[in-house]
Amino acid sequence: MDSQAAIDMVVGTANLTDQLDTEAATWLLDWAAEEIPSLLYGVDDEAVAHGKVSALMAVMRKLNQIAANRSVKTPDALQEELRIFLFMYANLFTLHHSPRPGNLHHAVKTILRQTSSEMLAYLLDYAARHCNDHDDHRDH
Repeated sequence: MDSQAAIDMVVGTANLTDQLDTEAATWLLDWAAEEIPSLLYGVDDEAVAHGKVSALMAVMRKLNQIAANRSVKTPDALQEELRIFLFMYANLFTLHHSPRPGNLHHAVKTILRQTSSEMLAYLLDYAARHCNDHDDHRDH
């Protein structure tokens, strides 16, 4: 699967952004389109490429759900949603993740005050900062 086919697949999947306003939906689709080339770089196996794109779409779908439901969920339920998102993000990028409850509590308080676009940017940045490359944990 080439990058453009993957981007077309993502853009054509409505339930990735259907709970977001236009600005947030566009932001998330742009983020995905930027990630796809590096995600698929060097992947020759069609099944592996499809799996990576499916994992990307799962992360997007989870962000869509968090944005839609954050105002009606309890803080504990939101923490669990964030924990799931972080594991999905780590899986997508083959990273290690060990969330700390205190950090998640702060993240929940933050996203409750943000617009959907701000929340998406915050959570993706948060995930990038709190997930570590497996290489960082190897014994040398």
